[in-house]
Amino acid sequence: MRNPVAGSAIAAPSASCDNAAMHATDIVRRERHKARQDNGRGRRLLRAAAVIAILCMSAALLVPIAGVAAGAAGLLALTSDLPDVAALRQLPNDYRPSAAITRLYAREAPDGALILIDEIVDPRRDTGWVRATELPPHLPAAYLAAIEQPAQQPATRPSVVSTALGWWRSRNVGDAPSPLAARLIRIHLRDGNATNDDPRRAFQDWLLGNRIDSRFSTEQQVEWALNTDYYGRLAYGIEAAAKVYFGKRAADLTAGEAAALAAAARNPTANPFDDPTAAAAARAAVLAAMAARGDLTATAAAEAASTALALAPPPGSASPVPAFARLARRELEQFLGPERLLAEDLDVETTLDPALQTQVECAAAIWSATLPSGGGPSCPAADYLPSRAGDASDAPQ
Repeated sequence: MRNPVAGSAIAAPSASCDNAAMHATDIVRRERHKARQDNGRGRRLLRAAAVIAILCMSAALLVPIAGVAAGAAGLLALTSDLPDVAALRQLPNDYRPSAAITRLYAREAPDGALILIDEIVDPRRDTGWVRATELPPHLPAAYLAAIEQPAQQPATRPSVVSTALGWWRSRNVGDAPSPLAARLIRIHLRDGNATNDDPRRAFQDWLLGNRIDSRFSTEQQVEWALNTDYYGRLAYGIEAAAKVYFGKRAADLTAGEAAALAAAARNPTANPFDDPTAAAAARAAVLAAMAARGDLTATAAAEAASTALALAPPPGSASPVPAFARLARRELEQFLGPERLLAEDLDVETTLDPALQTQVECAAAIWSATLPSGGGPSCPAADYLPSRAGDASDAPQ
C-alpha cells in the first residue's frame, strides 16, 4: 500500500508551475497591449504630421496661384469694356462728307415772302483724305508742336503688370498716354468724353495709349489726327481747313499757315476769322515750339510769325447780306454744334429784315464816307445821321 503523504508531496509542485505560467502570460499580454497602444498613438501622430505637411505644401502652392488668379480676374474686370484700337484703321473709310444743305431764309416785307440768303454745306465736299506722305514736313511738325508731343518717344515703356500694380496701390498710373495718342483715344475711342478723374478710366486710357504707341507709328497717328480734327468754321480735317481759311490745298500750306491751323485744331474758337488776335498769338507760339524742337530755324520761325496771313473770304461772304450770314452761321454752330449742323437738312428762318438791313448798310456806308470827306450814296436812312461826326444832338428825335 502506497504512502498517501508521498503522493501529496508530488502533486503540489505541479499547481505552482501552472500559476507561474499564467502570470507570465498575463504580463506578456499586457506588454503587447501597451505596445499596441503606443504604436497606435505613434501612427496617429505620424498621420497628423503628414496631413499638416500636405496642407502646408498645398497652401504654399495655392496662395501664389490664387494671387495670380485674383490678379488676372482684376485685370480682366478692368479691361472687359476696353475699345479696340484697331478701329482707328477704319478712319480713312469713314471720311464721308455730308450731303446735307442748311438754308437760311429771311422774310421780306410787305408780302412776307421768304428769300434765300445763304446755304451751309460741308467744307469737306470736293476734298479727300490726305496721306501723311502727301503733306509738307512742316505741317505734321506744326501739329505735334501744337499739342506738345514729346520730340522722342521713350525707349522703354513700363509693363502692364507693373503699371496695374501701381494703379492698384495708388489709383494713379503715373505717365499718361502721349498727347497724340490721348487725342485719338478721346475723340475716336471715347466719343469725345474726358476721363473726369475716373481712376479706372485713367488706367484703361493708359493701356489704350500704350497699345496705340506700340502698334502704330507717330506718322500714322498724325495722319489720323490731321484728317479728323475740328478746326472751327465747320471745317473737319486738314484739307477742308486749308480750303476754308486759305483757299488752297493742305499740300500747299506754308509754315505760318500750317502753324495757324495746328493752333486752331487745339482751340477751334481761336481761329483767324473769329479771334484774329488770339490766333496770331497761338500761331507764334507754335512756330516758336517748332524752332525749339528743331523743325524750323529760329530765323524761319520769326519770319513766318511776322508774315501776315493771306486769308480767304470767310464762309458766308457770298451771301447778299454777308455780315448777317456770318453771324447767323456762328450762332447756329454754337446752338446746334458743328456735327449736327452739317449732318441735317435744315431750313432756318432768320430774324433779318432785308429792307431794314439795306438801310443800315447804306447809312453805315454814308457815315463812313463823311469821316472826314463826306459824300457817298444817298438813302433815306442818311436823314437820321448827325450832320457832324460825334454830334448826336443833330439827329432827328
